[in-house]
Amino acid sequence: MSMKKHEIESMASNLYDGGWRSTDKEELIASYKLTEEEAEKLVAQLAEYEHRAANWYIILQVRDKYGEVIREDAIAYADTEKEAIEKAKEYADIIALVSFFGKTYARQTKKNPKS
Repeated sequence: MSMKKHEIESMASNLYDGGWRSTDKEELIASYKLTEEEAEKLVAQLAEYEHRAANWYIILQVRDKYGEVIREDAIAYADTEKEAIEKAKEYADIIALVSFFGKTYARQTKKNPKS
């Protein structure tokens, strides 16, 4: 029986957090008794997580009147910090540059010119 998409994503996320990577296909098959098809899907998802972790996300932060962040949404992506900063300049709202797993590497803010 083939694993469902949400099962693949969940297992790949847990494997990634545990240090497994897309290059570990044969070890995954042996350790978890996976079929070739399941292993292919898992390593593809692991590769996606690896790609995301290596990239920068531009995050739009919505703040309440007290300055507390009440919502964050990824609005753009970049391959390098320099590219992320350039893309961030295109947005007028407060932004933060963070990696895929939420650890902040750089933060940049600018006021909304409409306010």
